[in-house]
Parts: sequence; structure tokens; C-alpha cells
Amino acid sequence: MIASVTNFMHLCGISYLRGSKNFFLSAKYRKIDLDKVLIKKDGTTFQKLQVLSAFPELISGNVRLTGRGRFLVLDYDYALRTSRQLLALTLINQSAKAIPQSLLNLHKKMFEKGASVVRIESQDFNSDQITVLFEEQSKKDKDLSLSFLLHFSFSVKLVTFSTSNVLFV
Repeated sequence: MIASVTNFMHLCGISYLRGSKNFFLSAKYRKIDLDKVLIKKDGTTFQKLQVLSAFPELISGNVRLTGRGRFLVLDYDYALRTSRQLLALTLINQSAKAIPQSLLNLHKKMFEKGASVVRIESQDFNSDQITVLFEEQSKKDKDLSLSFLLHFSFSVKLVTFSTSNVLFV
């Protein structure tokens, strides 16, 4: 996953007095000045905090992948969402890379169901070792038809999400 310098603060649901670029760099180097962190007045800080405990479900068997859509006033290219209607991470496609756009609290809101993810892999960029984080038992021996590819990378890992008819990298 490639976090955008200008959007990372929005994903976290806060304001930072030193600006979004400084928040990104401070977070990257674990040097956030908590005195400069502000709760947003629009209520999104608490909406995002309410669903953070469900975030690990996005790399488990409880995740679904949707295509292009609109949620309230937000247009997105893809979304990873929990199987239970808890949270969604919307993504935009920039230069064949998936950039996290927004973290949505889906409580009491309708959101596209999407396709079940049947396999999640993580690849370490230093060693090229691939680790399967999740694989649906019934899909282990079946070929997956690929309709599109996206890069979804961390600083040292590449994470791949596959549905029965889509590979999402």
C-alpha cells in the first residue's frame, strides 16, 4: 500500500498543526508531536476510531473487494471492506498503484457487497519471500482468472488480494 503524503492525515481522521506532509513524515519516523494533533470538528475522528479495532479484518478471510463506486460524496476506484458491515478502506488508482483514500465507518450505512477475497499474500521486498496470509480452502487448487492488477505495497512488502475472478495486488 502506498500512502499519499497529502492524504495520510485524512486517513487517520485528525488534523495536525504542522500540516499533512509533516504529519506523514512524523508518523513515518515515529516522532508525532501529540500537542499538535487536533480532533476534527466534523466528527470523522471519532467515526474512524470506532472502527479501528476491525482494521485487522482487512487482511483476513473477512474481507471483500468492491469496484468503482460512490459513498455519500466520495468517489473511489476500489474498496476493501469487512464482510460484516463495519469498515471500508477506499482506494484510488494512480499509475497502476492503489492509494488509500479514506477509511469509512459503515455502521448504519449501506455499502456495496463486493466479492469475497479468496487469497491474501504478502511478499517481502528484501527477500522476495511470499507468505500466504489467508487462503480459502475451496480455492486452493483452482486457477483464478485475472481481470486487473494493482500494486498495493508497503515499504518492504507487497500484499495481494484475490477474488474468484480478480487479482488485486
